Amino acid sequence: MWGLRPDLGFWAPDLTPEERNELGIPPDRLAKRVKWIPNRAAEQAGLRINDVFVSFDGRDERIEWGKLAVDTRLNYPMNAVVPIEVLRDGKRVKIMLPLRSDK
Repeated sequence: MWGLRPDLGFWAPDLTPEERNELGIPPDRLAKRVKWIPNRAAEQAGLRINDVFVSFDGRDERIEWGKLAVDTRLNYPMNAVVPIEVLRDGKRVKIMLPLRSDK
C-alpha cells in the first residue's frame, strides 16, 4: 500500500491525552502533530513541523493514520489538492495540501 499514490506527503502521530486536554480537543476529534514532511510541495503550501493537523477535506473526526492513508489512496486522484486545517500558535490555519503523487 505504501507505494501507491497519491499520499498525504507528511506523517503526524496522534496527540497524547494530555496534549489534547491542553488544546481543548475532545478524544473523538482529529488531532495529530506533524513530525515529518518529505513532500516539498506540502511545505511550500504552508505545512510546518509541529503543526497540529485537525481537519482533512472538511472532516475532523478522529481517524487512525493508516486508515487515513488508505482512504486518501482510494478516494483521491493523482495530484489532487485537498483543504486541511492545522493549529499553529493557537490559531487555525487553512492549507491547500497537494497530495503527493511522485514515487
